[in-house]
Amino acid sequence: LDFFPADSPPVGLVDPEVFNTMLQKRTLEVKLNDVIIQYSDGVLEGMNVAKDLYGEERFNESIRKNGHLPIQKIIDNTKADLFAFTKGATQNDDITLIGVKVVG
Repeated sequence: LDFFPADSPPVGLVDPEVFNTMLQKRTLEVKLNDVIIQYSDGVLEGMNVAKDLYGEERFNESIRKNGHLPIQKIIDNTKADLFAFTKGATQNDDITLIGVKVVG
């Protein structure tokens, strides 16, 4: 897995005019079956009742395990894995996953 961390603050935390000056353009070379996932910090910070975080390791494993599937299944299975981990514990942040898969 390759990671491209965000270099700007989250949307909505600074004035839009300031935010727009902080955006950076990135070009990625992709090939057939590559998957691009954008996610909010609430995904990694999902907590179970013991206050354990879902974390990068679990998230990455879910993406690896499901990467061969269509993009909607990757997202659905990753959310299901996260929700199985949190077991209904109240979450303190949004959980947002956006995915794209390169198809022929």
